[in-house]
Amino acid sequence: MSKNRENNDTYIPINETAVHSILVTGGGYSQRREFSAGILETIDNAALQFMLDAAEEEKAVAIRDGNVESDGVPMCTVVSDEAWCKRNYKTNYDSLSGVLRNYCHKLTDPTKNTKFPVTSRNILKQKIPRFRTAVDKAI
Repeated sequence: MSKNRENNDTYIPINETAVHSILVTGGGYSQRREFSAGILETIDNAALQFMLDAAEEEKAVAIRDGNVESDGVPMCTVVSDEAWCKRNYKTNYDSLSGVLRNYCHKLTDPTKNTKFPVTSRNILKQKIPRFRTAVDKAI
């Protein structure tokens, strides 16, 4: 797509093109939604093919460089900058790594609110560790 954009001065992004097409033909949101659903499979297939091609390229590079396990499985190198985000618990929160902690605080708040029945608050208080463990495992 980027090659088309560079070589063609009349390039219009697909989303903008779809919206203009629907508006010109007298359609509205429902028609755009149906139109978009119709091309979704094509977009999904194209995205899958790009991912498969990228995986094959990574595999070829790993094999070329000799990064292969003893059982023949190619290994791809992963690089990280090892940065550490700023974390301030409960205030000035800007680190995605603290989402589980923020989640627990949000669950703990209703247990202190007396507008909820005491039995419900106690049940929630007992279940918070299980919720946190489930989220940790899911991540």
